[in-house]
Amino acid sequence: MLRNANKQIIRDEMTDQVNDEGWNRSEKYRKLSLYEKRLVMGFINNSVLMSYRLWVESGKKMPIDDVINMTNRIVVSGVNGFFK
Repeated sequence: MLRNANKQIIRDEMTDQVNDEGWNRSEKYRKLSLYEKRLVMGFINNSVLMSYRLWVESGKKMPIDDVINMTNRIVVSGVNGFFK
């Protein structure tokens, strides 16, 4: 159990660092608490991963570029709505 907890901590720290490097140009993002940042990034990361998983599980019925564009529109709209 402790081993899994340590992996979770390491994963969270890595994710926080990668996301901060990509998002710290945003003044609104910088003002968020660590918890709020994790909520926003969790939404983004999980949305992208779920889209990919659904694409694979569905037998890749759409071209991957269409999936990427659709996922991007959905995620960006959600993030833009949050920061309004």
